[in-house]
Amino acid sequence: MQNLIISSVCILRNTKRLQFLLLCMCFLLIGNTAISWAVEYRIRDLGTLGGDGSLAFDVNDNGQVVGVASRAGNNYAPAFLWQNGSMQDLGTLGESPQSVATGINNSGQVVGYSEGGHAFLWQNGSMQDLGVNATNVAINDNGQVVGSLGGPSFLWQNGSMQNLGNKMPNDINNAGQVVGWGYNSHAFLWQIGLMLTQDLGTLYGGNSEAYAINNIGQVVGVSDNHGFLWQNGLMQDIGFLRVGYDINDIGQVVGWAGDAAGNNHPFLWQNGSIQFLDTLGGLKNSKAYAINNNGLIVGYSTDAAGNQHAVLWEPVPEPSSLAVLVLGLFPLIGAARGRWRRK
Repeated sequence: MQNLIISSVCILRNTKRLQFLLLCMCFLLIGNTAISWAVEYRIRDLGTLGGDGSLAFDVNDNGQVVGVASRAGNNYAPAFLWQNGSMQDLGTLGESPQSVATGINNSGQVVGYSEGGHAFLWQNGSMQDLGVNATNVAINDNGQVVGSLGGPSFLWQNGSMQNLGNKMPNDINNAGQVVGWGYNSHAFLWQIGLMLTQDLGTLYGGNSEAYAINNIGQVVGVSDNHGFLWQNGLMQDIGFLRVGYDINDIGQVVGWAGDAAGNNHPFLWQNGSIQFLDTLGGLKNSKAYAINNNGLIVGYSTDAAGNQHAVLWEPVPEPSSLAVLVLGLFPLIGAARGRWRRK
């Protein structure tokens, strides 16, 4: 390619003809080369509410993050909403010293549970007790809420509560598809309004649990100590000692991988490739819990003092090799024009 460019410069005597040739070459390269972005992530410590620790569990497409953080003195740990660089204390139910926000939809509605296991819905500055015990609580963009506490689970919508029986739901997408863990120790997929529950099976004959489902219907979770991606009726192994905990609509999976020492390492997985994420520099015990459709990832990381802090991993796009090539052509054009002027 370099020899072709040099030969063209020597042969052509007209600046416009050279520019036209180089432009045609660029279009040919674009037509035959997939423009790719090398994804580099920078880690951001979201801080606390004055105490020592915090955890982030979900992020919506607007970049709003929810979780739990300790107040000064570490005696109270309420749910928080982080946005635009600021962490807001969402309070607790009644006199409870703790609450945990586990999910947020794109309307900014927040769900979670308060100490004692009472599920809540927070919206417009107010925390509503849903009147049921739950710790695994999730919400979709339609305001439908699912949850469980190791017993009968529920679906809450428009102020009405439905008992889901022995299903243990972990997530719900915008189509009303619910995934989780069933009474037979298998991951399940259930559609609101339908009677039948689909058994997603296992990887190697043991057990399985589904943690998340995107709006395309792809499901991630863990089976037989391996992370999995389920789609189109097939369960794919994404690695030993890995947990697939969330998936966005692009098919990017986040979670964590264990090692022989018992530490956890946060990762991003897509198209069969895994990328481990940076930590805050302490013990390598960190987890990625959620990813939005813009590639923002949240979870927690241990700092040098041994405290767990909520973190945000932000993608930093880099120019592809094609863009570097195109930029590199400009000096050639300039040099050629200078040579022709001297002639």
